[in-house]
Amino acid sequence: MNAVELRHKLHGMPEIALEEFETTELLLAEVEKLGCMKIYRPYETGFLAEYKVNDGGYLLYRADMDALSIREQTGWEFASDNGKNACLWT
Repeated sequence: MNAVELRHKLHGMPEIALEEFETTELLLAEVEKLGCMKIYRPYETGFLAEYKVNDGGYLLYRADMDALSIREQTGWEFASDNGKNACLWT
């Protein structure tokens, strides 16, 4: 799945904080397809992917996976469709 398709799929399945079970599994599956990363699962909702290229320092990226609990009224084809009425844009 390319980045735009992944973003649309994630937008269509919003999950609020500490309930991002499906989001975590989807993202984890996509990251695992890339290979060459060490995955850590300290919690059920979220993960850490370590990608080491050489013996140099690290770059750290952080991303939130939770959605806001607001009703989506965009009419987009990839609008929220899991009944949780949560999204980032209205």
